[in-house]
Amino acid sequence: MLRRSYCFVLIFFMVSLSFLSAQETQKMAPTNYSFEWMKANGDEYEILVENNLENEMIQKLLERVYMQILLKSLMSSRNFETFNPEKFTLYSDGKSNISKLDFSFLDDQNEEQKRTHYYLFDYSGNVFNQIK
Repeated sequence: MLRRSYCFVLIFFMVSLSFLSAQETQKMAPTNYSFEWMKANGDEYEILVENNLENEMIQKLLERVYMQILLKSLMSSRNFETFNPEKFTLYSDGKSNISKLDFSFLDDQNEEQKRTHYYLFDYSGNVFNQIK
């Protein structure tokens, strides 16, 4: 009976340690870094990220947020060829997480237009509607 209890406790600790080590391998997003993105036409970008979130967030989830925001902003700009993302700024306003994307594109007269889009997102990596 004692051996069974010992084995049960040992298995429990091994499972707990493997769960904790799996969580530790997930990299938390730093305060300032670059996010690499490639458009479908092969253009590559290094987008600066300024992370001012109150709570830490896993970097892979933030990358999911960036991809969704870039796709939404690219579609709303209606200019696929000259869309040029420049910087993400992440912050919390107490209740919500907000991402600010600064980007530029060339309009029909080949003049550079600068825009900023704001999006709400959660700690699960879901992006909600654009804030006007």
